[in-house]
Amino acid sequence: MLLAIDIGGTKTFMGIFDTELKSLKKLRTPKDLPLWKFILGNIDSDVDTISIATMGPLVISEGKIINNPHLPTKNQELARPLMEVLGRPVYIINDASAGAWAEYKAYGCQDLVYVAFGTGIGVGVIVDGHLLLGKDGNAHEFGHVTLDLNSSLICGCGGKGHAEALLGGNNLPKLAASNGIEVDSSAKFFEEIYAGNKTLYSVFRDALLSFISSLSNAYDPECIVLGGGVFEKHKELYMNILRHLNRYEGIVVRVPKIKPAKFGELSALYGAAFLAVDKPKHWISKLTYLKTNSLSLD
Repeated sequence: MLLAIDIGGTKTFMGIFDTELKSLKKLRTPKDLPLWKFILGNIDSDVDTISIATMGPLVISEGKIINNPHLPTKNQELARPLMEVLGRPVYIINDASAGAWAEYKAYGCQDLVYVAFGTGIGVGVIVDGHLLLGKDGNAHEFGHVTLDLNSSLICGCGGKGHAEALLGGNNLPKLAASNGIEVDSSAKFFEEIYAGNKTLYSVFRDALLSFISSLSNAYDPECIVLGGGVFEKHKELYMNILRHLNRYEGIVVRVPKIKPAKFGELSALYGAAFLAVDKPKHWISKLTYLKTNSLSLD
């Protein structure tokens, strides 16, 4: 059996797969324990393979997370320690890349961008049916593209005016404060919008349209698929705003179709499972830590 894991900034999902999802566990991502020990302590089934979709950035060749803004220990070994203890293959992929693979298989769209709006922002990209990875598995950190050069809002990575600084769930209260409105959570931010706060609605709308148009211009996708915990709670708002994408002046390519994730909040979990079965050669070739041990990868 296969254990698929999705590690996010706030929540971690663990699922046992056979031919389909057999069991699911939802946990809070720890802030005081190495992630590999956390995973080890929550494995309660005999599994043959582990496939982990995780927030990045990554050094995918070493199975490591580095420079993560949502963890107290920014650099963490993940794959190797688990392999050493369990004697099982452990695959690793960026969570949004895994989400993109799941939604690519669900929608069959050959040119697709997957965006996860959660604690932060994750992006995964399929171009011509090919999953983009990059040298370290980070060819999709579009949450750290600068939307506003003059912004004082600081992203978790330290940069100013990044998409994640404006639209990431953890940063929405800061976006409100920069417009003179005090809220203490993303939930309160959206409550203000639903209550008719035109200022918050307009800054959120403009940031979202700017971000999605930039993604469209960069990758020329047929489909942009939206998911993640924050999006799932406020799906109607996001979709209503993006209905106006065809009228946004910043978009220069043919406007893509905007779709909700078919796997909902579990896109990355399913993607991790699908990738472990499909084993795209260009992904497996980057997991050079696997070559240092004698485990069978079949």
